[in-house]
Amino acid sequence: MITSDLDAKETSFFLYNGFDHAIDEINLDAKEFVKSYPLEKEGANGVGEYIFGIQSLNDSLFFTKSNILSTVIDRNGQVVQRIGWEDAKDSSGAQLEQLPRYLELVSGTF
Repeated sequence: MITSDLDAKETSFFLYNGFDHAIDEINLDAKEFVKSYPLEKEGANGVGEYIFGIQSLNDSLFFTKSNILSTVIDRNGQVVQRIGWEDAKDSSGAQLEQLPRYLELVSGTF
């Protein structure tokens, strides 16, 4: 599932809920729903209308992949960093020839 991820401890499962445009958390030990993290489609904290992937970065951040935009957001839905793939450059500074297709992953610390 591209639109899901485990936390670092592998105790919580995060799944994109397209119906509510939210990220839902399931506790795997208790086998129960924990919380829904609502997402905004537009505006200052907008992550886009269509989410193709999510990644749990740590105990407080998510990475989301939308059409031409990826976003790092906190658990309150506030944008921490926005990545516009139309203006992205490779490691040598050259403009990307095409947009990444769905499967970028984030590494590093925030």
